Parts: sequence; C-alpha cells; structure tokens
Amino acid sequence: MNVIPLVVADTTPLNYLVLIDRADVLAKLFDEVWIPAAVMNELRHPKAPPALADGFRHLLLGCT
Repeated sequence: MNVIPLVVADTTPLNYLVLIDRADVLAKLFDEVWIPAAVMNELRHPKAPPALADGFRHLLLGCT
C-alpha cells in the first residue's frame, strides 16, 4: 500500500472514523495527520460527543 505523506483532517471524517472504531486507519494511510486549531477546538468542546473526545484523546494530549 502506498502511504500518502500528509493529510489535513476536518472534524466530520474524524468523527465518523471514531464512530465506526476505525481511527487507526489514519496512521495506516498517512505519514502525518494535521488537525487545524479550529478542528481541535471542536474535538475538545465540552458538548462534543464523549466518544469523539475519547477516540482521539491520544491526539489531543500534547496540543494546546
């Protein structure tokens, strides 16, 4: 499988990957996943579904 070096992720695809328990696919397809600040804010929002925040907690830990 060819790996694409970079992807910039939006909230909707991240949300659906978590819902189908396939967030791991990003690491298999891309060398780097960039998440814009606005998307990070949506992922961290207190009203975001808990499954979304939990599914990407490892991505959120080092971000400010």
